[in-house]
Amino acid sequence: MFNFLRLAMVVIGVLVAQGAVAQDDEGLTRRFLAEAPRAWKRYQEKTVRLTGQYTTIMSKNRAIFLHNRYEIKQNEHCKLLSVDLLHIKQPGEAILFCFNPAYAYTLTKKGKNSAWAIKDVGTDKKQREFIEESRLRAVKQGVDALIRLNSHVDLPALVNHASFKVLGAKALHKDRRELIEIRFDNSHPVKQEPFCPIQKGTILLDPALFWCLRRAQTESIYWPDSVGSDRLEVSLREGPDGFPIPMRVVP
Repeated sequence: MFNFLRLAMVVIGVLVAQGAVAQDDEGLTRRFLAEAPRAWKRYQEKTVRLTGQYTTIMSKNRAIFLHNRYEIKQNEHCKLLSVDLLHIKQPGEAILFCFNPAYAYTLTKKGKNSAWAIKDVGTDKKQREFIEESRLRAVKQGVDALIRLNSHVDLPALVNHASFKVLGAKALHKDRRELIEIRFDNSHPVKQEPFCPIQKGTILLDPALFWCLRRAQTESIYWPDSVGSDRLEVSLREGPDGFPIPMRVVP
């Protein structure tokens, strides 16, 4: 089971590196490009079997506008997802999604004492795939939190982008762990496909834990003449098998 909290418009303390700091190292860059994509692929292969709960909270000017609790049960072929809409004024409003190789369906409940009602059913392959993709997009962002920069871009997509290049790499040591800081440029026209708003930034990664994300500072363009800065802080714990479990993600 895993739990983590995603907050919007909140800033927390920056990680402070402790101990020795290495200079920019071409060897670290080569190591990052060789090891990280393979580690992220292994991480994603494991996440399709994750089972548990997590909570998403989004706020603006300290006012919460989204508060959902997710519970997911899944294996390589089937998924069952329940969503409790905690920010809705009607207590007990919830949604249940079910996917398997034969069909997909959605159930909704309007309140604590309401009955479940069928919202949609997909029995052919295209219907199932559409329902699964549209309904599970938010869940995937939660499950992949340790390799995801925002709702549009994960680390594999960033590194595979045609414009991506590493400007520098250095090792930091914190709590007796080696972390690798990557400074990168990804400048490109905002309308270029595939869409990737991130233009440049710095990411801090843990090579011992699937090169997962610990901190990020990026600049993005979502439309022409609009540049924004994004910050991300990640807290995690190691599961019994050493698999990293996201505990708190704060943009």
